[in-house]
Parts: sequence; structure tokens; C-alpha cells
Amino acid sequence: MREEQRQEEVRRHEAQRKQYLRAQQQREELVRFQGFEQVAMDWQRVRMLEGFVAALEQKALQETDPPKRESLEGHISWAKRKISWVDPLIAAEDPILGVRQHAMPDSEKVIIESAQGCSWFGYSLDDEEEEEDIDEYALW
Repeated sequence: MREEQRQEEVRRHEAQRKQYLRAQQQREELVRFQGFEQVAMDWQRVRMLEGFVAALEQKALQETDPPKRESLEGHISWAKRKISWVDPLIAAEDPILGVRQHAMPDSEKVIIESAQGCSWFGYSLDDEEEEEDIDEYALW
């Protein structure tokens, strides 16, 4: 009888161990899949950004004012470098942002402490301009 109890306890212990290992394997697989999904979301984001850059390129081709065209071309060049950083198939290292962690959730990919000094198309969040003055920077 005592041997049967010991064997039963061994079987129960082995079943618990297998259950624990299975649960651990499931957690690891889920984390792996979530990372894959994050990478796919970066890839999808790149497709959207490339479409926007294509529209900007068309705008630059139509721009007749050379300084505005040059400014647009500069922004397009910058945007393409950032897209290469976001694209998981290229995964370019950015000199400021470093290496993008494609598999991480968006909230953990890049931490931006402040939007101070953020500038896009000549408008800076630090500028203390009136709203009507901001229109001169409008792209379209």
C-alpha cells in the first residue's frame, strides 16, 4: 500500500511538472507571437508612411518655388531615413533614435520625454506664433 501511495505521488508530481512546463511553453509562444505581431505592425506602418512620402514627392515635383521645393525635398529625405528605421525588413540604425526594437510594444519602442523643439515643415512647438502665422508652413 505504501509503495502505491509513493507511485501515485510520483505520478501526480510528474503531471504537475508537465502542466507547469506546458504553461511556460504557452507563455513563451504567446510572447513570441506578440513580438511577431508588433513587427508586422511596423511593416504595415511603413506601407502607410511610404504612401505619404509618395504624395509629398508629387507635391515637390509640382512646387514652382525653389526654396519651398528644396525644403520639401529635405523633409522627404529625412522621412525616408526614418522609414528605413521603422521598416523591420531594413532595420536601419538611426543616429539619434538608435536601433528600433520592432518586437516591443509601441509604448516601449521609443520613449520621448518632451515634444519641446519638435519641428515638422518649419513649425516648432517652441514657437510662440499666432495660429494664422502657422498657415505659412502648411504643406498643402
